[in-house]
Amino acid sequence: MAQIATNSQKCSKAVFDAVQQFIDKNKSNEELLLSYRSLCKSAGGMLRTVGLSQFLVYLRAKGVESKEFQELLNQLSVEFYEVFESRKAPEDPGKFIQDVQEQELPQYMFCTRRILILLQWHKRIASVLISPRDKKDAV
Repeated sequence: MAQIATNSQKCSKAVFDAVQQFIDKNKSNEELLLSYRSLCKSAGGMLRTVGLSQFLVYLRAKGVESKEFQELLNQLSVEFYEVFESRKAPEDPGKFIQDVQEQELPQYMFCTRRILILLQWHKRIASVLISPRDKKDAV
């Protein structure tokens, strides 16, 4: 008998897999991992402050110079399409941003709630999986 996963279970699995993959690829770069962890902790508040469209554009702009911003944008795009839309994400996260910007207000608000759910999982999972080597620096 197959179990039907809830959206929360789908989100947590998708985010866990993405964060674990990022950690595995960047094990040797503790500074990058801690910066990513910090970004995950603050991203939800940032989204609530500036709105979804501006938040995504900010991630893309900062992603030019900072790998953690680009990584979070890529992860959100893939997770959003796979978990909530049940389809493959576009190769370019810019298409995700464009899709968000073209939505009518009710869909835009619904999309914002979904991204906040994903960001909440990013915050939880990154906080657990990424910790400073020196425990006294842990927050």
